Amino acid sequence: RQRATGPRATYSATPLDEIDIAGLSASRFLLRETRLLPYRDAEGHVNLHLCRQSWAQLGASAGSYTTSVKEKLGAWLRHAERWARLETEKRDSKGCSSMSAPPRRRSR
Repeated sequence: RQRATGPRATYSATPLDEIDIAGLSASRFLLRETRLLPYRDAEGHVNLHLCRQSWAQLGASAGSYTTSVKEKLGAWLRHAERWARLETEKRDSKGCSSMSAPPRRRSR
């Protein structure tokens, strides 16, 4: 199986409350014409949280979308989840925990 040689996708984990979905260009949606199922943020990165939200929307509307749309969104979600997992592993291997607070400075 050959790998695509085009530009590689980039990913983000920007929280949904920081993304202006109404302000996204049509190209950020899986269904561009109807502006449904957003999966990329304003910078064009595949966004983990947009993918999760769109996947939930797709599941709640069973039968409303084609198999092709479900497969594409499922693939983007898998890639974004894998990216997030690898990013967490990278941070953890460097001794940083995304869940821990930065060390406090002692006052004198």
